[in-house]
Amino acid sequence: NVDSMYMQLNGVGGFKMSDSLRVLIFPTNGEVLMRKNRDFDFSGVVVAGRLEFFGRDFKFEYDSFLIRMPTIDSMRINVETQDVDEYGRPMMKRVRTVIEQINGKLEIDKWNNKSGKRPIKRWPVFTSYEKSYAFYDKPEVQGGVYDRKEFYFELGPFEFDSIDNFQNSSIGFKGKFASAGIFEEFDETLVLNEENLSLGFVHETPPEGMPNYGGKGQFTGNIHLSHDGLIGEGYIDYITSTAESEQFLYLPKTTTAIAQNFVIEEQYPGPPEYPAVTGHGVNW
Repeated sequence: NVDSMYMQLNGVGGFKMSDSLRVLIFPTNGEVLMRKNRDFDFSGVVVAGRLEFFGRDFKFEYDSFLIRMPTIDSMRINVETQDVDEYGRPMMKRVRTVIEQINGKLEIDKWNNKSGKRPIKRWPVFTSYEKSYAFYDKPEVQGGVYDRKEFYFELGPFEFDSIDNFQNSSIGFKGKFASAGIFEEFDETLVLNEENLSLGFVHETPPEGMPNYGGKGQFTGNIHLSHDGLIGEGYIDYITSTAESEQFLYLPKTTTAIAQNFVIEEQYPGPPEYPAVTGHGVNW
């Protein structure tokens, strides 16, 4: 189109934007819209170092040497593991938790280093402009019981640099956690759980504990989130009872555990009335 100065390309396979930084593009249906000054538009997959972006309406800007990504459906992270290949190099595996609904930009390299001749540690850099989400509604997470409409981790805007060679310990996304009413919303940082390769956190309650299910109970201890589900390690106080467990499984409407110790304090007179009870290894 000579008037608009663009050219529609079809049948385009995957191509590299940077050999040294391992940035590749795989356009949807092999379609790329070339514009003047080597800018171009596309939808599809961008692989940048250890991150993978899936989305549409991406725009590459040659002068700035970046890709504007207003609609990223999901971002996947690959990390080093303890396993090694035949050459003794750490093997990469994909993190099971993906980040969804992202709006951001990917700076491939510094604008005046397009050829990648100079190794600059900071690049590639991904910047997220707005909130995004991690969900835990996959079937392998407690049968998909955590509905994404109510149970999610909301990430604030973030910047992720050196995405071709970052350390696993550098993964950290600040935000807030909504648990479908199990707990009140609270702030946390999403990090890598290397045992099951998922994103989650360990949150310590204040000394007085945190209310459960709208104040029906009170939990004191540590709250773990990962692809194992929402797990509590500590104590639950409910009416006159106290249950202690290393693994309370918190679901949207129920909590189950094997309580190492279970105590009901006598309440008399009532209402209601309770006898004194002590148990160990109780299916709670």
